[in-house]
Amino acid sequence: MNRRSDRLPTPRVSRVALLALAFAFGCEEVDTKGWLVDRTRVLGVRVEAAAEPSRASIVPGEPMRATWLVAAPGGTGRLGWAYAICAPPLGNYPEPRCPDVVLASARGSSDGELVTMELDAPPAAAVAADVELSILAAFCEGGEASLDAARFEATCAGGATARLAAGKIRLVAAGANQNPEVAPDAILFDGAPLAPSTLRAGPCEGDPAAPVAGPGTKHAFALRFGGDERESAADGLEDVLASHVVTAGTLKRQYSMFEPADPAPKEVSVEWTAPPSEELGAGGRLVEAYFVLRDGRGGAGFGRRTVCVRP
Repeated sequence: MNRRSDRLPTPRVSRVALLALAFAFGCEEVDTKGWLVDRTRVLGVRVEAAAEPSRASIVPGEPMRATWLVAAPGGTGRLGWAYAICAPPLGNYPEPRCPDVVLASARGSSDGELVTMELDAPPAAAVAADVELSILAAFCEGGEASLDAARFEATCAGGATARLAAGKIRLVAAGANQNPEVAPDAILFDGAPLAPSTLRAGPCEGDPAAPVAGPGTKHAFALRFGGDERESAADGLEDVLASHVVTAGTLKRQYSMFEPADPAPKEVSVEWTAPPSEELGAGGRLVEAYFVLRDGRGGAGFGRRTVCVRP
C-alpha cells in the first residue's frame, strides 16, 4: 500500500500516549529533573493558522506559524534556527527525521524565549493523503544553525551545541482542532493569581512586578483549568497534559493532567521550593516558571510567570 494513503486520522490520544508525545513531539528531554531549566531547553511548539491563531488544524497551502518555547537558566538570548517539514516516518512514535522529501525549510534568528517561524503550509499536491506532517527544528545560541533533516542532526556556526526539537503539524484532513490556552488568570502562586510577566531574567531587588519568596522557602504554583482547554475528540473529550518547569528551585513534579472525567473547573497544585541563598546574586534572582498545555492532537498553549527570590 502506498505510504501516504495508509495515513488515517487517529482517535483521541490516551494519557499514556500523551506522556509519550511529550517526549516524541513536545521537545522534552529525558532527565531526572525534567522540571528544571538547568541548560537551554526547547519546551514545546505551538502550531497555528496565521489568520486564526486559535486553530491548530492547518489547511494545506495556507499561511501558518510555528512558535517554539525555548528556555534558558539565565534567560533566552539570541538564537539561530533552522527548520524542515516533511511527511512523518511510519511506526508508533518513531525517531524524528525526514526520511523522504523535505517539503519546506528555512533558517533565521530571533531573540527571547518565543521563537516564531512564519511560513506557508505545503500545498495539497505535496501532502497528498497525509493527515499530519513533521516539523524538525534546530536552535543555536549566538550562531547560524544548519539542519540535516534526513539524519535529524545539526551544527552551529562557531561550534556551539545545537538543540534539536520535533513537533507535528495537524492538517484539516485529520479533523478540526483548537489550541488550548493558558488564561491570564489561570496560574496562581500561593493562592493568588499570578499575572503574565514581561520581566526578564536577572536580579530582581526592589522590583514590585513579581511576588517575592525567601531563599529555600516552600510555596505552591497552581494551574486552574476552566474547561475551555478541553474539546471533543473522536471518542469523547480530550486529555490535556500540563508541563510545568522552573529556572531555579525544586518542583515536586513536572506533569499534571486534565482528563475527560475531571469536572471543570479543576485546580492542580505543585509544590515549589525556592533556590537557596548561595544561588542568588546580590540583587536576588528572578525565577521564571513556564507552563505548557498539550492536547495530543497537535494543539498547544504556553504561559510564563516570574517570582523574585531574595532575602
